[in-house]
Amino acid sequence: MYPAYIHTQATARNIDHAAIETYQIPSLILMEHAAIESFKIIEKHITIDKSICILCGPGNNGADGLAIARLLQTKYSKIFVVVPEVKNMSEEEKIQFQIIQNLNIEYDFNLPNETYEVYIDCIFGTGLSRDITGFYKAMIQNVNATHSTIISIDMPSGIDARWVIF
Repeated sequence: MYPAYIHTQATARNIDHAAIETYQIPSLILMEHAAIESFKIIEKHITIDKSICILCGPGNNGADGLAIARLLQTKYSKIFVVVPEVKNMSEEEKIQFQIIQNLNIEYDFNLPNETYEVYIDCIFGTGLSRDITGFYKAMIQNVNATHSTIISIDMPSGIDARWVIF
């Protein structure tokens, strides 16, 4: 098993804030390290013949997903990325999105019609504090109905992190 570090939502935010503000570590570097560690865990559990769909939301958890997609495409041949509309992306996510475009990684703004064997949930992270509705709610419900393997980055989308210790 992997070491578990348990934090409240507030503690997780404070750690990110300290890394960025106090220690001057750019958020893109933090994302890169999160993507590398996520990739290492995914490759230990998912064989290279599996099809993978990375689900990205409108924020830095979505940006983590785009960075993970970039790393996964070096090893896995069937990668697809669902991205939010560009106008809803964080600045970091826009940078990560440009990179996957430059690398010709297949993406769309909608969930594909085909079912993937593995879904990487990077829709919402620890900052979510509202009910999920509309497109993202439908996407989560559709993916859950597939009974495919789902790997969540940060935490499963839809869980209010204010009330969960992770």
